[in-house]
Amino acid sequence: MGRLVLSDPPQLKGAVRYKKYRNWLLANFHYRICGYCFCVHEYVVIDHISPQDAFASLTHRHDNLIMACQTCNRQKGDYHPGHHKRKRMGKVTAKHLVLNCKNDDFATLLNVNADGEMTSRVGPDSDKADWTIALLALDRDFLVKYRAKAIRNLNNLDAALKVANPPEPLKQAIADLIDSISKTQLFYRVMGIQMSTLVEIELSKALDRPLAKAV
Repeated sequence: MGRLVLSDPPQLKGAVRYKKYRNWLLANFHYRICGYCFCVHEYVVIDHISPQDAFASLTHRHDNLIMACQTCNRQKGDYHPGHHKRKRMGKVTAKHLVLNCKNDDFATLLNVNADGEMTSRVGPDSDKADWTIALLALDRDFLVKYRAKAIRNLNNLDAALKVANPPEPLKQAIADLIDSISKTQLFYRVMGIQMSTLVEIELSKALDRPLAKAV
């Protein structure tokens, strides 16, 4: 359940240019979420999964596009194991593609613990997961703290919703938690972090769009 399913791309008029897909991508990556680290950022850019300079024919294809934060975009650079003239990790013999949330099941490849630390899951693709974590620096301090807070918010909301006749301060805290969690829901779903039925119901009431899909 950790692969992101995007809506159908728009039918573009005139010449197809990748920048015309920006609004469609933003709608799918709710609230400026990066498709690599799955955190909300002030600003995100369109990233080419297969770099433009090595795969020019894929430059304007919607299935080669993803939203990325500036740090992940910079960390990835022009990396691709099939790009032999790449600058990023050019002197390293590489065999792994960067994990792609549209094609790879993050929930079966990556694990996030309560402290926000990300590690690969044991399995045949653990090397690939480790490679992506290292290449994109997905263990950087900001992301660890962000993930820990997101998990803490989810647990706090679940506990608060079980309180009968909550006082006004707790009601406000619940509203704030629902707002925060709704903006980061892709993180929970792509990483396979389970939500209780109570949380699912409250999120469904609060959101003005369907819950994000991850299969």
